[in-house]
Amino acid sequence: MVLSILEIIVDFVLIILLALVVFYIVSIFNTIVSLRNSANKAWANIDVLLKQRSDLIPNLVSVVKGYADYEQKTLIELTKLRAQLMRNDALSAKAKASEGISFALKSIFITAERYPELKADKHFMELQNQLTSLENQIADRREFYNNSVMLFNTRIKSFPDTLLVAILGYVEKEYFKRT
Repeated sequence: MVLSILEIIVDFVLIILLALVVFYIVSIFNTIVSLRNSANKAWANIDVLLKQRSDLIPNLVSVVKGYADYEQKTLIELTKLRAQLMRNDALSAKAKASEGISFALKSIFITAERYPELKADKHFMELQNQLTSLENQIADRREFYNNSVMLFNTRIKSFPDTLLVAILGYVEKEYFKRT
């Protein structure tokens, strides 16, 4: 009888320990999935802004072309970078193209200062304001995305989470960094 009660207690403790281990594994899994989804959502938000900015570029090119042939090289480069951004899915390629677009846009806006008639063009000013706003939003979202990636990457490299990650096959996410 005493042995039977002892066996019941041991079995009960083992069941409790097993339940705790299962709960802990599920908790790790859910946290990693949540962090991965957060990073994916943050990237999707950046991607939307990159597409919005890309949609404005042809309008900017046509407005600037009408005023100044001097920027032909920059406009051609801007168009090429837009095409690269739109056809690439790789984050590093998008980051590189995006950085080039940002640089080209700054160049156009700085150069426009020397052309009062372009600077005074209502359509140009609207495009400049929209593109500047999008650039600021992209910078903010880049910071949020990189923070989400840092949290995800840190978590999947932490012990004991890394044991479960090895089984699930998760890999570190790439940061959206300036080139």
